[in-house]
Amino acid sequence: MACDQGCLRLSARLHAVAEFVPQGARVADIGTDHGRLLVEVLTRRRAQRVIGIDCRTDPLRVARSTIDAAGAEIAARVELRLGDGLAALAPGEVDAIVIAGMGARRICTIVDAHRDRVSAAVTLILQPANDWQHLRSWLAGAQMRPLGERIVWERGRAHLVLAVTPGSWLWEPDDISFGPRLRREPDESYRAWLDVEQKRMQAIVARPGAAGPTARVWCERVAAEWTRVREGVPA
Repeated sequence: MACDQGCLRLSARLHAVAEFVPQGARVADIGTDHGRLLVEVLTRRRAQRVIGIDCRTDPLRVARSTIDAAGAEIAARVELRLGDGLAALAPGEVDAIVIAGMGARRICTIVDAHRDRVSAAVTLILQPANDWQHLRSWLAGAQMRPLGERIVWERGRAHLVLAVTPGSWLWEPDDISFGPRLRREPDESYRAWLDVEQKRMQAIVARPGAAGPTARVWCERVAAEWTRVREGVPA
């Protein structure tokens, strides 16, 4: 018997990732782990076909169980591959590539190793586990154009989800720091992140000897961005 959507227990973070997948796309999920995202994009985003890639056999076994439980119709449109990053894909094989839950530097390494898999027709959906600014800086240098960006809160922690594609975009310094789409289209989640980040930095700066010049400058920049957003000043 196929499981219903409730049995997938997809996190808010992965729901947000799935929402950036173009409708009807051919999708690859790098580091697929439990395979729940594969089922989500097939059912919610009407993906044509999905490929789950992992460099370890154990996650692929778990993913196979998840997919089989979703039913034969879903399983027929899923392929699981053992491989290292984008090396397991052929150029032009997919329209969207998801890399979620990895460190920012690992994500950059994976994409940079096989840039020919990321043509102008491909959407990259990235969800870094850390170092948002490093990822954005690398994307700017790689001449990637931001399509969308969200902050998702889960268990009190902020997660960034960013969709990009190769193309022209004039990345400004504040785009690297605060997000090219977030700062231009601030929503409640972004406002909440600014508020939390400002309070965090103020607490650090207030402790004698705890903050150096870099931390103080960042605290001032966050405060300025939060003021701009509150006052409704366009980026």
